[in-house]
Amino acid sequence: MSTLWGIVYLATALLFSALASVATSQLAQRYFNSSVVLGSSVVGISGYILSLTLGTYSVLFAGTIFAASFAGMSQIKILKTPLYFAIAGLITAIIFLASSTYFLGLGGKMGTSAFIGVLATLILIKKT
Repeated sequence: MSTLWGIVYLATALLFSALASVATSQLAQRYFNSSVVLGSSVVGISGYILSLTLGTYSVLFAGTIFAASFAGMSQIKILKTPLYFAIAGLITAIIFLASSTYFLGLGGKMGTSAFIGVLATLILIKKT
């Protein structure tokens, strides 16, 4: 992979992850009667379909989007604005991508990344 493609891929994954977290929250609140599972499912399937155009890194891209959708499953009482959901999705994506080569074959990486992303966002919110 060339350096330029790596930067473009990383920026795209981070952008779509922030959007995935917000989309999950908004879909759950507006269309699915607060069913965050349905919201996350729609976002995860959409991320997979989008990732089919990427070839080699499609699984990692789809996984990053799906992990960020887990952050979007947080209650609106916890992350009060779409901006906070976007930040949580972004942090989740960074953690998920940074740990993608570790703990291979072990379950829970997406949920753990989302938990840490939401927790880090809450800490950032409290400090501002």
